[in-house]
Amino acid sequence: MKTGPSNQHTQQLIISLKQAAMKENSALWKRIASDLERSTRQRRIVNIYKLDKYAKDGETVVVPGKVLGMGDLNRKLNVAAFTFSR
Repeated sequence: MKTGPSNQHTQQLIISLKQAAMKENSALWKRIASDLERSTRQRRIVNIYKLDKYAKDGETVVVPGKVLGMGDLNRKLNVAAFTFSR
């Protein structure tokens, strides 16, 4: 039995990402769709200090999981994530 998201919006997002991956021949969209198909416990978790450490100023960062509030962000970033902690 396969587990995965039961939320219809998430399911539609996964379908859209897979279609974009095929249309644009993009491994990135395919990887993000694959990560979002995982159960909530298996999704990626990233702290803000890691975003600050590895991302460059002005970059867009995609996190197919949760962004946690530990650390400080000292640069301007665009962050797209599945969820954010308080």
